[in-house]
Amino acid sequence: MHANPPNKASKNIAPAVAAVLTENRQGFFRFLTSRLGNLDTAQEVIQEFNLRAISRASDLKDPNCAIPWLYRVLNSTLADFFRREISRRKGEAEYAHL
Repeated sequence: MHANPPNKASKNIAPAVAAVLTENRQGFFRFLTSRLGNLDTAQEVIQEFNLRAISRASDLKDPNCAIPWLYRVLNSTLADFFRREISRRKGEAEYAHL
């Protein structure tokens, strides 16, 4: 039994995702800024989000669903950021008590 070879559409997903990222960058940035309240932090998270979205582009099965899929990736990236931030702050607080 052979695995199905990737079809032509799935090979073109990454460029399609990159195009949607570019077209919607301001919306994604506003979303992050409203939740983070800091432009520099939003810029940091959006860079991580862009990398994650491009590296996981093959997970997107339907290019017509790119925007909702990207918002799921964005929310996941933001949640990971908050988890790291909580961990970092806990570490700093523990260090401060030494």
